Amino acid sequence: MVMLETEQKYEEYVADALKCVQLKFVGSTEEIESAPGFEPEFAHQHFGESENIIGYKDLDVTVCYSDSSLFIYPSITYSSKVPVNAQIKAEDIVYKIRDQLPSNHLDALVSTSANFQAKLQEQKAFKPYGDLVTKFTADNSEGNKEEFHVYRVESSDNEEANRYLERAQSLGFWYIDGASYTDNEDPRFFHYFVYEYLMKDASPKYKFAGYSSLYRFYYYPDKERIRIAHLMIAPPYRGSGNGIRFLDAIYSDLRNNNKVYDITAETPADNFLYMRDYSDCLSCSSLPEFSKVKLQQGFSTDMKSAAREKLKLHDAQTRRVYEILRLFHTGSNAQALESYKADVVKRIEKPFLRSKRDVTKLAEALNPNEMTMVTHNLEPEQQRRLVEEQYNNTIESYRISHQQTSLTQLKMDGNAPENSFSFPYSPYPIQEQLMNAIYQAIDKRKVAIFESPTGTGKSLSTICASLTWLEHYERKQQEDLSNQMQMLMRKIQGWFIILRHH
Repeated sequence: MVMLETEQKYEEYVADALKCVQLKFVGSTEEIESAPGFEPEFAHQHFGESENIIGYKDLDVTVCYSDSSLFIYPSITYSSKVPVNAQIKAEDIVYKIRDQLPSNHLDALVSTSANFQAKLQEQKAFKPYGDLVTKFTADNSEGNKEEFHVYRVESSDNEEANRYLERAQSLGFWYIDGASYTDNEDPRFFHYFVYEYLMKDASPKYKFAGYSSLYRFYYYPDKERIRIAHLMIAPPYRGSGNGIRFLDAIYSDLRNNNKVYDITAETPADNFLYMRDYSDCLSCSSLPEFSKVKLQQGFSTDMKSAAREKLKLHDAQTRRVYEILRLFHTGSNAQALESYKADVVKRIEKPFLRSKRDVTKLAEALNPNEMTMVTHNLEPEQQRRLVEEQYNNTIESYRISHQQTSLTQLKMDGNAPENSFSFPYSPYPIQEQLMNAIYQAIDKRKVAIFESPTGTGKSLSTICASLTWLEHYERKQQEDLSNQMQMLMRKIQGWFIILRHH
């Protein structure tokens, strides 16, 4: 009761970090005010599981990164601070941000405007570390061309390069759940950086646009299996297909390396999963082994071999790509859908047909949801329900990949090649703007009001967008309910096991 009264009394001094914190990427002190701000996706690694900052009223925290060298300057404003004799204490915000930096590089954060201005002046001479891998151009949100350069950096004794990597990875703590720093002393780690390249005052400027950390595993007898540990695009460069282009640049570099056997990813987040699906589906769809006719004939060793030898795809990802592409070509034909479902269900049921000593081998090819079924002795009816549920979740994931693929393709290239893996039409700009706004509102759990556009066909676009929103919301509700039911079933099963032992 006392705690509740305390919380109510000081409620105005508790701020949601995901709302009061913004990140900016600046090239001058003037841009601290004028540059666009970006909300973080995660704050629990800085401010705890509640992601709240305690002790300040009307709090605004602007975490500024120098846009090339990535030094950090936090600018903090508030209208009042909790009294010294209050029952709650104001948190040291600067300390909490600095506390996530490596202990040997706490000076990555500068605490005064003058020191930050000095860092901004120094970064005018910044040059990327490592070797230039490739270049690409892309249209930004305003339709202007931007040039990007991709560099590969090996783990080395270059102390400046290692410190720069740590500053880049510090940004990941705001955008990658469970982010961590890589071991700079481990030579099996290597990294890619992507920069926007432009000329400013007759000198080249490299603005940080993203990074990826990868790890080499030994693959018998003389190959390497590459695992992508992190891949992040800086907020100013998101939403224009740059993540796909960056991933493709990494793929291209690795595929030209004869020592690389295949490429995997470490527990990919949804955004990366769909981005990788897009790239891999597009690449595989150009191979004769993945023609429509051969897809309908079922998964084959030829598909695995071609995807691994030509694209360095891991077998599990090749199977996923096959299922996505086959679903894409199946359409609404009832007989074809029935055949497709039987094929996917057969794969999902495999864990039930294997002995326990095969579980370790299966873990490499199955996702966590599928592996839960391996470790539980289920009744036939429970098994049937879980297989059906897993099938539905799988198909939903593939359909999201279809949607993400088409939107990404349209953002990257409005004139998609014939028979490419994308939707067969281009949306009006107002449709894209509206859908982006709707999805942002959903992600932030905010109520949004949209003005209906006028013009032929565009009011219909609003209706279509609204229906898509409803579909997205309903799907999320169904997923949440399904997850709750699955957790309940596992608990019930656990109770039965305990009862048997007693």
